[in-house]
Amino acid sequence: MKETIKGNLFFGTKKVKMKILEKSPSYFYAFQKEKKGKGFQETQIEEQPNEKVVLPKICSKPIDPLHFIEEKEERYFLIKDRDGDIEALASGIRSAIVPIKNKWIRLKGCGNNYDRFPLLSIDGETTIRGCTFYNTASRELYYTMKIQEQLGDKMKLANKPIGFFVYPSVSSIDKCCCVMETIGDRRLSAHVLYGCEQYLATLKPPQKLPFKNRETLMLLLTKNQDDLFHQIHLFSNEIKKLATLYGYWGFLCGSFLKTLHEHHFNWGTYADKLGFHCNAHPNNFVILSDGQLAPLDFDMAFHYDKMLENKYSQEEMITLEYNCMLLSLAGEDCNGGVNDICWLSNDHLDGQLALRQYLAYSFMKGYDQPQLDVSPPKGCDDLLVTFLHYAKEVIA
Repeated sequence: MKETIKGNLFFGTKKVKMKILEKSPSYFYAFQKEKKGKGFQETQIEEQPNEKVVLPKICSKPIDPLHFIEEKEERYFLIKDRDGDIEALASGIRSAIVPIKNKWIRLKGCGNNYDRFPLLSIDGETTIRGCTFYNTASRELYYTMKIQEQLGDKMKLANKPIGFFVYPSVSSIDKCCCVMETIGDRRLSAHVLYGCEQYLATLKPPQKLPFKNRETLMLLLTKNQDDLFHQIHLFSNEIKKLATLYGYWGFLCGSFLKTLHEHHFNWGTYADKLGFHCNAHPNNFVILSDGQLAPLDFDMAFHYDKMLENKYSQEEMITLEYNCMLLSLAGEDCNGGVNDICWLSNDHLDGQLALRQYLAYSFMKGYDQPQLDVSPPKGCDDLLVTFLHYAKEVIA
């Protein structure tokens, strides 16, 4: 029976087809927060069965044993297929959002678009795309749980752990799909900031301010809040509304990252054979309908107590995460997880630079004085819808 869904601006509008697996996995491994069911030890899954293919190697000791209950839960056993008769919403290249029993379910690792699980060469190393693996799927579930426990009611993460399954395969490498309930999918950088700045381009150009180029922005111009507010107030009321939102989002990004660091979590920043990884970037925040942000993507996270020796010290990793987030918010291309910024024409560049400056400054302020339970600005609902309309075709 063909199933269809309607797009939702906060979950996406671009549809992807999926189908039920012809051969079902043996079990769905339902994640248990309490220590019930079958124990699952990560030490058994870090080994690479095929040395010709490089799998993610997180610079961390194994996580604590997880506990799963093996269920015959077939409703999650889906894969992307251009001839499929189930409609889902696209989320990045390897994920999809599917409505199941009145909940939005994120299937992370359900196929590299319609190419299933292709091999890809990166800097001479061969890797598999389109799926998760035992170690990344289990980390995603584990650290989503642990970080949410630290946040309490102050901030919601975008995903809630459900479990994972392994795709039937003749390969020696098991390809997993991580299953989570989710509360949104539109990303801060690729959808919200992009849409906002497209909206900015429709407004009356502001008067010129003393910014001459992007290099000026990268000096972050000033840490003087009074001067910054004075510059923003030279703009129109519409741009001041945008600045209020940028200030709020920047502050939340800084507060969340500082909270991670205070509790000795690394979001996923390290180097391995596949290059430099950093999950601390604005595309790993989902926008909610009230304007709040919800972080996600902890498949390479680790606790510093479990960190293995590598080329970076703990202090260097913290600095790298801070700088990557700061520069990404400011508009610099320093992270593969963030879409290139669309710089506006000269008529609107000053306004865009001022907003980005305020976003970066607010991030620094949130990091220095973290507070997660801050309310979003009032009256932002219509603006958010406008921003997301501009970015509805963007896949992040």
